[in-house]
Amino acid sequence: MVLEKIDRKFDARAEFRLRRKNFVGQQSAAALQECGRNLGANLSGLLEQDTLWIGYRKHGDEVDPALAIGMSKVEKWAYPKIIGNDLKFFVPQSESDWESGPWGLLEPKVQNSMEVDLHSSQGILVPGVAFDRMGGRLGSGRGFYDRVLHNYSGKKVGLGFSVQISNEPLPLDGHDVPMTDIVTEKEIFSVDERN
Repeated sequence: MVLEKIDRKFDARAEFRLRRKNFVGQQSAAALQECGRNLGANLSGLLEQDTLWIGYRKHGDEVDPALAIGMSKVEKWAYPKIIGNDLKFFVPQSESDWESGPWGLLEPKVQNSMEVDLHSSQGILVPGVAFDRMGGRLGSGRGFYDRVLHNYSGKKVGLGFSVQISNEPLPLDGHDVPMTDIVTEKEIFSVDERN
């Protein structure tokens, strides 16, 4: 039973990674910019100004939240940095305060950034490989976001392209943390917290 669930998660990740890769590969630079503007417009209703939010820098063919973050009226944005097996969050002081992390992700330089507590933020933008309409999220499989979000009570906003949304429940485990909202370039939906 456990191996069957692992196989289903592996297969779902492979399917949705391929969907995302094909979608991004078929888009022109202008079309991807338009996706970013639409994502920003859809996300703007969730973001409150004069607050702290956690964002991320895209990796590979993930949806890029940079335009949405730039369009927002949020006062302060922090970003994740992998330290050991954990995510810590930092507000970079300038655009030059970034470095490549252990997984090739662009992360804030600790020495030039201010660390913030996740629990002091209004919400967090969470990348994923796939999302379902019940708030389920399949990440990359390393569990960084699931571990840090386990006791987090703020908004957990999954970001992806519309091709990453599954109308069927994803194969999830008990440690997989559901999102409160899902935002794509085409839609936004809030998830009933009873799910």
